[in-house]
Amino acid sequence: MALGSQLPVGLDLDTDSRLESIAQRPGTTKSAIIRMLAKRFVDTCVSEDGTVTLPANIQAMLNDR
Repeated sequence: MALGSQLPVGLDLDTDSRLESIAQRPGTTKSAIIRMLAKRFVDTCVSEDGTVTLPANIQAMLNDR
């Protein structure tokens, strides 16, 4: 897969640590996990015409932590 430009993402220490632990289990990297999540989001939430449909519980997801 060809990669585009870099996107710096700041994570809080807890999230960074948890993501590192998750990535190590299958032997991948935090960056690979974030790329996978971003692709899944775009594939799931953005329609062919560019309309974005967020999950109904998006506010709860964002405010959860």
